[in-house]
Amino acid sequence: MWVSIFGNSAIEITRSGDERFREIAMNQPQQGFYTLLQEFPAFPLVASIATIVGLLFYITSAASGALVMGNLTSYRKHPATTPPTRSGSSGRSPPVCSPWRCS
Repeated sequence: MWVSIFGNSAIEITRSGDERFREIAMNQPQQGFYTLLQEFPAFPLVASIATIVGLLFYITSAASGALVMGNLTSYRKHPATTPPTRSGSSGRSPPVCSPWRCS
């Protein structure tokens, strides 16, 4: 939603004839984003929130990618019959449960 709000704001500023903003946005997109944020009230607060949200999106994406890569590169002989084990357990595997039975 916020991408739509900022995108439409940038289009409106460009259409209104602000050549300086258009040049900055085209040649230096990272600077264009903060130039756009200067148009909103409480610029320091808005810029800080936008930066933190951007970092959170980046960190979340990186963590998700690492989780997927870990799952893709893990190896089990028979995934359907070999349950994952916890490290430090007593050597017993947890029970394998299906909708019909639990062993």
